[in-house]
Amino acid sequence: MSTIDNIIYSLDIISHFNPNMRTLHDSFVEQSPLIAGNIPIIENAAANSVPIYDTLIVHQVGLANAVHDYVYNIIHPLDSAITKNVVREQICRDLFGLVATY
Repeated sequence: MSTIDNIIYSLDIISHFNPNMRTLHDSFVEQSPLIAGNIPIIENAAANSVPIYDTLIVHQVGLANAVHDYVYNIIHPLDSAITKNVVREQICRDLFGLVATY
């Protein structure tokens, strides 16, 4: 399974017990087909050392918002903003098959 499939699967389970999370699940489902079209843009950003999340904000806002909500509300709700931002960047890199270089 890919990272996006794992996120969607986990949100499917979470939304079963917390129906308010269904909209976040639906956001990932809607945005997942668009990932492949943005791979060249993301690879270019990675080659130029631009944060992937910042690039997503410009080119695929829906996915950037979904990743932000997933990190801040689901997997790291009580951590510091720095930790959340590092995890958010790592998830963005994982979604596009990139390895973190920091």
